[in-house]
Amino acid sequence: MTKKFFTKVSPKAVEGIRRVFERDGAEVHAQLQSDGTAIVVVISPDDGGSSQKRATRQREAA
Repeated sequence: MTKKFFTKVSPKAVEGIRRVFERDGAEVHAQLQSDGTAIVVVISPDDGGSSQKRATRQREAA
């Protein structure tokens, strides 16, 4: 299990992070802060290559 943390994230960015990582099967949690930003935690299962798959998809899309 791999965790990634994003801090000081705008609400619009939360949706983008959620869309990208949930597509790979990750669990995404966001906590809204009093200043209007959010903290996002992405929990990815260790499947031995999801980041490599994501990089391949990004290259193919470019």
